[in-house]
Amino acid sequence: MRLRAAELFGQECTDRQVADEPRVTRMSANRWRRAWRAAGESGLRSKGPASRPRLGEGEFARLEAALARGPLAHGWRDQRWTLVRVQLVIARMFRVSYSGPGVWKLLRRGCWSCQVPAPAGDRPRRCGGGGVEGGGVAAGGKTALDLGAHICFEDECGKTMRPPKARTWSPRGHTPVIRVPGSPGGRASLAGLVCYRSGIAPACCSASTATSGAGANRPVSTCAATVTS
Repeated sequence: MRLRAAELFGQECTDRQVADEPRVTRMSANRWRRAWRAAGESGLRSKGPASRPRLGEGEFARLEAALARGPLAHGWRDQRWTLVRVQLVIARMFRVSYSGPGVWKLLRRGCWSCQVPAPAGDRPRRCGGGGVEGGGVAAGGKTALDLGAHICFEDECGKTMRPPKARTWSPRGHTPVIRVPGSPGGRASLAGLVCYRSGIAPACCSASTATSGAGANRPVSTCAATVTS
């Protein structure tokens, strides 16, 4: 990694560019640049870890295999690896005590990183709008005006009641896929209707409901309002 940084320094790359490729901080890249200017590539050669790691390569491979089984296999209900959880797994498997920063250094040395999990599969999404705003709905038409009719637009949206995604530790280059059941979290839904008619103020009605994990619907609010122009 440091020798690659030396090549980038020779290409007159900035500290930001050097930090982005090996995925280090700009402070480290700047420190490496000063060492490179003072002693060339020899100044960037690693002198080894300051202290001997408590887990050897074989033990870390066993730890990776245990983490690959997922948090569920170790007694946690969700599928996120946090530093505290990895710390507990190390203590159970090897009877070795690690601090939080120690676990962070151990995982980073093993090419792990903290990532945002990817969703399990791609959900179909409605294409971007612009039809109404861009005049694409009955552009130039006046049938409703001639008939004295209303023009109505209806739409609905929903959101799960599960908490937002959290980060999890995983090997670099292997974004974890989190699979969770959809029923226990519940869901909130909102529907709205807007009516337009020439010469009359537009009206807007909306209603919302919440669905519990058991599948029973319980209305949380219902409202109707007139939108004045």
